[in-house]
Amino acid sequence: MLTRFIQSVFIGVFVYWIISLLNYSPVFAQTPVPFIAIGDSITAGSQGPSYLCPLQMQLGSAVTFAGPIQVSCPSGTIRHAGFDGASTQDIIDKQGQWISFVPSSGNAIALIMLGTIDVYHEVPTETTKNNLAQIIRLIKNRNPHATIFLSPIIPNRANNPGVNSTIASLAQQGVTILPGTSLNVQTDLKDDVHPDESGAQKIASNLLPDLQPAATALANQPQPTNTPDRLTDQGSSGAQPTVVPQQNTPQSGYNTGMAVGLTLPGGITINGPAELKFATIGDVLNRAIPFVFAVAGIGLLVILLSAGFEFLTSAGDAKKLETAQQRLTYAVVGFLIIFTAYWLVQIAARIFGLTEVTNIFR
Repeated sequence: MLTRFIQSVFIGVFVYWIISLLNYSPVFAQTPVPFIAIGDSITAGSQGPSYLCPLQMQLGSAVTFAGPIQVSCPSGTIRHAGFDGASTQDIIDKQGQWISFVPSSGNAIALIMLGTIDVYHEVPTETTKNNLAQIIRLIKNRNPHATIFLSPIIPNRANNPGVNSTIASLAQQGVTILPGTSLNVQTDLKDDVHPDESGAQKIASNLLPDLQPAATALANQPQPTNTPDRLTDQGSSGAQPTVVPQQNTPQSGYNTGMAVGLTLPGGITINGPAELKFATIGDVLNRAIPFVFAVAGIGLLVILLSAGFEFLTSAGDAKKLETAQQRLTYAVVGFLIIFTAYWLVQIAARIFGLTEVTNIFR
């Protein structure tokens, strides 16, 4: 009975992975989210490797990179809005070149990594802050549903900690402020400004924990149809945007909370789960697969030990020997199913570039 159950688990896991590879079932179907990275030469990769290349390898089919400029990566050519030598004011001035790549409706992700050129040109931090707020306003006015991530500038020889403090203060504008990247100026930068291969990989790894859950959640949820938030336009003075909240109930998606908290007598508060990282059934199953394999491996070991013990204690009993032999056969077949299912799916995923499958065990 136990053997048949474990075999059923193996077959179920194998079928699930095949379905996810073919992307046939609506449960696992994704609509790639337009992803636009707005920045300077660090984003463009014109003076060294771009962090977008390893980031694209990790995000996989959940996003479609958009922008007026192309960069060649090992996985292929991707697009972005990184302009060489661009300050925050330059990005505002060049809005006609990139803003149209932000879709006017539906889900979208914008990653902003700007401020390094401002530091080198000794632009006042307050001006940088106002310019970043205006860029946020441009994106939100284009698409109120756009999800915006604002990244601190990476360490460099002219690093000004005041800029990153300014960037952190923009969290109140409805954008997610990403954590800073810990780069070594001596070993991770090509010229004390632009990252080398290791630096680009570290930047991507730093961005991934926030970007990947958001991209996966947005790719699996319906396109928004409610009346959106909108940011009032306050001209070009760089003033911070004003948020006008929507009246309809927002759709569920990334970082949706289930409970705010429960206050007990005596003032003790028990907080509910603040964030949900599971946007779909597919997310839950992807998290569960490694545990299923662990349980199946333990079951396989138990069957092997049980069959071996029965074989040793059979004392020449033909019936016990036959039972032990059958259990050993089932155990070996189960192992082969696990081994074959895992490697066939991994090989197919690598051939077709399905990083969301190859990353399940990472």
